[in-house]
Amino acid sequence: MILHKSNLIFGIIKTIFSVCFKVVYKVLSLFCMQGVFLLAILGLILQILGVFSSNKLVLIIYLTVLGFTAIISVCILLRKIFRLDKMEKNNKEKEK
Repeated sequence: MILHKSNLIFGIIKTIFSVCFKVVYKVLSLFCMQGVFLLAILGLILQILGVFSSNKLVLIIYLTVLGFTAIISVCILLRKIFRLDKMEKNNKEKEK
């Protein structure tokens, strides 16, 4: 049996990864944190490449952008939560 042509093994692995990534994306989209996650991955890549250790200004800029993105994501989440409350009130008023 040749492993690189076996769809059974790689099909199962592909299904597991796709389900995991879909679950992670659903959780991130629920909390409006896609941008923060993308910047965290970018920061991990920059850390592995050693950009932060050689230049502290890049680290400060990165952390500032990451902080602003987190604040914006929280604001969007709060706006989304309070908008849902207004929609429920409007639906109750329309039913009467």
